[in-house]
Amino acid sequence: MEMNLWTWLLLGVLGIVLVGVLVFLKKQKKTIHFYSFLIILLILAAIFFHGVSFQLH
Repeated sequence: MEMNLWTWLLLGVLGIVLVGVLVFLKKQKKTIHFYSFLIILLILAAIFFHGVSFQLH
């Protein structure tokens, strides 16, 4: 599989976002807002990866 510039950029942005989310999650208290944020984040990540998988094929 050949990795073009867009793929590398998407992976780089994803890495930066994941590090930011990890820092954010470490500072958060575990409240209802935390769990709603986590569910929304997982839904958006699933949509994002679905789009990336179509781009790679």
